[in-house]
Amino acid sequence: MRAVLPPTGLVVVVGVLAVVGVEWFPAHTPAAAELRRDPIEDDPAARPALEAADREADEVVRHAPRGGKIHLYWDAKKQLLKEKHGIEWRSPAEMNPGWFFD
Repeated sequence: MRAVLPPTGLVVVVGVLAVVGVEWFPAHTPAAAELRRDPIEDDPAARPALEAADREADEVVRHAPRGGKIHLYWDAKKQLLKEKHGIEWRSPAEMNPGWFFD
């Protein structure tokens, strides 16, 4: 691997990294067990409404750009659950302040 300094002053690294098992994430990433979720998701009576909202939210964000798409999805799901089913649902971002989702 070698660094190339183009005329603009930017450093461009040319080469291939062939290391396996390198951790590319911050030192502490959330495990599924660590993330809090809205307790309504464990209510069997709410499951049909949650599944319907998931399907509809998928359609809402189908053509949205990738970056931050999960927040659009959660916003749509939250609104659909509130308006159509009277369910106050909290997104993983709301349930886990301090964690960043993209």
